Order: sequence, then structure tokens, then C-alpha cells
Amino acid sequence: MEIIGITSEDQKNIFGSLMAVLCLGNIKFVEGEKGAAKVVDKTWLDMAARLMGLRPEHLDTDLRLKPFQSKSLRRSVYQINLKPNEAADTKDALAKAIYKGVFSWILNRINACLSQQNEVDTSHLSIGVLDIFGFEIFEKNSFEQFCINYANEKLQQEFNKDVLLLEQQEYMSEGIEWNQMGFKDNRQCLEMIEVRPAGILSLLDEECVVPNGSEDKLLQKLYTSHTPNPFFGKHKLQNEKFIVRHFAGDVAYTIAGFMEKNKDTLHPHLIDRAMMSTNTFISEILGDSQGKNSKVTVSAQFKFQLGKLT
Repeated sequence: MEIIGITSEDQKNIFGSLMAVLCLGNIKFVEGEKGAAKVVDKTWLDMAARLMGLRPEHLDTDLRLKPFQSKSLRRSVYQINLKPNEAADTKDALAKAIYKGVFSWILNRINACLSQQNEVDTSHLSIGVLDIFGFEIFEKNSFEQFCINYANEKLQQEFNKDVLLLEQQEYMSEGIEWNQMGFKDNRQCLEMIEVRPAGILSLLDEECVVPNGSEDKLLQKLYTSHTPNPFFGKHKLQNEKFIVRHFAGDVAYTIAGFMEKNKDTLHPHLIDRAMMSTNTFISEILGDSQGKNSKVTVSAQFKFQLGKLT
């Protein structure tokens, strides 16, 4: 790290932030009085708060409560108790924001180091990294599995085009004797996922911004738009699921959580709290997380980055 200009103090901040992410991951919530979220064991919360430069009682409150401003003339602000699953989502969003902030900070430092060592303009150069675990199908499949399988679908299309279609066309143009190899075209499945305005990703983004949007309404829109599509299906037994017939097999996705995970934004009160941290590194990386891409959905970012890779 020192070779690229990351000082020992910076390294300490990096590792401390990653430790905070791990501690946040260990925080568990249960249902307390009136269904409100309650921390099971505050040991991990205390450690996370210390590493983030916050007071434990403040972090505890920020994870379990959400400020709400009334629409009355007085614009009064109230604290709303979060349910255990909502508090867990808030905690996970904070952990991911810290991790993303550290990753971006390191990338910026590497770019700064490389630009100093080269007189040639390298602003147009980039390295694409595809981090993927392969096709996923579990007992319960959510937004994460949908994105991963979408990436696999995209890569399969590239394989079909580059290895099977173009290669065989080259053999034919060179007069090489060759038995044509057929393959399953997944273009229609990809169009169902990504093409505007009725693609699954577009409908998801739309439902995330319309007033009173809900996952039930999203599911109905998917049914209306894609039921005739051979790559889409309704689950016969569970109404909260929809099926995508991927090249590798059918996957039933549970709609619950799609919208919240697609927004994946930190509540403003958490950013405000981070700005009060005694840890300037945490304040810096979380403050930067509210930059120009803070309003872009996860699916939109994922689609854009995947397009650049392929």
C-alpha cells in the first residue's frame, strides 16, 4: 500500500473501517415492545460505534428509529420505530456504504498515483473487473440473485456471439468444412429484463419513484407486461413470486425486498450522524457517498457497468 502512497495512518483507517463493516454485520435485531426493533447483543454495536467514531447510544438510535417530518404547517419531526427487518436493512445499507466508500477511496488513490507516474494522459484508460459467483438458484431468490443471474445471462449472450456465432461464420468464410453447431438464443430473455420501457429493470425503477409505489403493484405490472413471454412465468403456488426462465434453468424470485434493495440509499439522518463523527475518514467516505450517483438505483448502476464490461 505504501508504494501507491497510502500512509500507515491511511491503512489504519482502511482496516478500521472494514472492521466496522464486520461488526455491523454481526448486529442482530429482535422484536421488542410494540413490535419495535431491539438489538440482541450490544457488544458488536459498541465496537462498530467506537470504530466509526460515534457514541454507541447514537448509533443504536439511528439504526432503530427513522425521523419523519409531518406535512402540516408546523413541519414537526417525529421518530418512527423500525421493525427488526427494517432495522437490519438500515444497518446493511450503512455497512455497504462504508465498504463502497473504502473501495472508491482506494481506487481514487491508485488513479492519483498512476497519473503522477505517467506523463501520458490516462484518463480514458480503465480496468474492468467482473466479480461473479456463477448462476445462483436457492430456496429463496431475491434481488441479489436476480442481478447475478442477469449478469450470467449477459455473459452467455457474449459467449453465443463470440464463440459460437462469429467463429462459425469465420470458418464458413474460409471454406473450412464444419458441421453447424446450434445454440439456444437468449436474446428475448435479456430484452425482457433490460429493454425500456417495459423491461423488468425499468418497471422496478419506475415503481421505486412513483408515489405510493409497492412491490405488489410492481408484481402486477410484471404479470401484465410479460405473462405472454415464454421466458416469464407466474408461480402456481406462491403469489409473491415470479419466474424467469434463464438459459441455465427456471428461477422463482421472491418480490419482497426488491424495491428497498434497488434503492439501497442511506437515510439522511445516518449521513448527518457520520458528519458528526470523530473519525474524519468515516465522515469523508460517507459524505462522498452522497455524490452525483446517490440517486441512481442499484439496478441502473449494475446495468450500466455490465454494459461497459460486455
